Amino acid sequence: MELPTPVKGPLIIKKRIFALVGLLSIALICIGIYTAIRVRDTNVWLTDSAVRTRDLLTAVDTARMAQVHFKMQVQEWKDVLLRGADPDLYETHFTAFRNEEGTVKELMVNLKTLLGAMQVDTRLVDEFVAAHEDLGRRYRHAIEQYDRGDPASGFAVDRMVRGIDRLPTTAIDAIVAYMRGATRTDIDLQQTLTEAKVARDRHFVQGISVLIASAVLLALFFALTIIAGLRSPR
Repeated sequence: MELPTPVKGPLIIKKRIFALVGLLSIALICIGIYTAIRVRDTNVWLTDSAVRTRDLLTAVDTARMAQVHFKMQVQEWKDVLLRGADPDLYETHFTAFRNEEGTVKELMVNLKTLLGAMQVDTRLVDEFVAAHEDLGRRYRHAIEQYDRGDPASGFAVDRMVRGIDRLPTTAIDAIVAYMRGATRTDIDLQQTLTEAKVARDRHFVQGISVLIASAVLLALFFALTIIAGLRSPR
């Protein structure tokens, strides 16, 4: 008695289906991994861009505050000479002068730290700091000549230091102008790069969509081929 011949058709079909499912799964996994990497890179880039813009705006605000406090420092110096005959007013305005001077120095330290972290040239800051230090020394030397009992003393001291605030004033104004221009330029550049990156990512998504659709159609084609082979007469 002859044994029946094993039917290999279903086994072959199962193998083909498993192979098809496996290939499609591998393709989808690879696409998913690559897409995740692209999304991560885009998020990192956007985060870095936002941080840089934030730091630049902070630097502009810091420079502007230093500019304001420097002008207040100079004004307090003038008030010392104008009202210094009164001991209380002298102490009030000279204390305010020192406080404003300290605030300016602190802001300059912060500004230089910010710019250094962003790899922005700090020479303008260094120039202002040097001019500001010299201004403070010359003001303190001049105030030693101030005689509270002499009404004309304030004018004499003022003549000694007249115009010495022009150099630091020009320097701090240059810093503010530079930071505003650099920030505007950087923001425009970041916007251009962002638009380009968004366009590339949009094309990438479109390409991925086409790739997935192609994979599905290919899988459907192979499935139909397998089914057709199953139905064909032996």
